[in-house]
Amino acid sequence: MGFNPCCCLTLRTGAIIIGILEIIVSSIGILTAIVGGLGWSSMSENDTRVMFEEMKKKDPELRDYSVDTIMSILAVALVILLVWSLIHLFMGSALIHGIKRQRPSFLKVWMIYEGCEIVAVTLLYIFMISTNLFPDLFTILLTCLLQIYFIYVVYRLHVEMREQSSHLPKPRYERT
Repeated sequence: MGFNPCCCLTLRTGAIIIGILEIIVSSIGILTAIVGGLGWSSMSENDTRVMFEEMKKKDPELRDYSVDTIMSILAVALVILLVWSLIHLFMGSALIHGIKRQRPSFLKVWMIYEGCEIVAVTLLYIFMISTNLFPDLFTILLTCLLQIYFIYVVYRLHVEMREQSSHLPKPRYERT
């Protein structure tokens, strides 16, 4: 069998745990976006100005921006969080469904999406550095490494599922 990347667990169990974690994190993201959107929409103009003044004290670079610009950026960020979380909820569900129903193609779709997301995060990070916005490098690096590990675990399960299905007789379809 070779090296098992999931320590004491089977690949199947490890991949299911990855799917469950993805569903949990995406659910938290959906709740955060909804609560943030409700909070944002219920703020009065005075509350917005007070919050903006507090933000300026903590981050002097915000002095160049108006309240409307910051609130628009906040609204766009909440929408992006909601869409990202919904996609991850769907992908986590597809991963678990693919594992339970022995459908390697569902695992392949999940791996392709996660790979594209790693590329997108890397490009976003490069853009942020070029515009003098310095995000937490350690957190982004750790997240990308964890995603690569998750892809590796799911890939190993994908290969295992393909090998198991190749031993089964292929169904013969009658031509009508």
